[in-house]
Amino acid sequence: MVELTTTHLVALGLTSREAEVVQWLARGKSSYEIAKILNISDRTVSKHLGRVYQHLGVENRHAAMAMVHEEIRRMTSR
Repeated sequence: MVELTTTHLVALGLTSREAEVVQWLARGKSSYEIAKILNISDRTVSKHLGRVYQHLGVENRHAAMAMVHEEIRRMTSR
């Protein structure tokens, strides 16, 4: 599996904070857990995820993870 680096995620149009949220999401963390790890509110995590979904053109976390993995595979296979 391709590692989700901040550099790869930022190249997809995410901010560094959005990339950080996605990295924790990819590790199987819930929004509540991500909020605690990053010392932000659950609402802030939800806002970051909403923007991630908009950037990627998806509607939920599962589709976002699939899209991110596919895009990074494409980027690293060039």
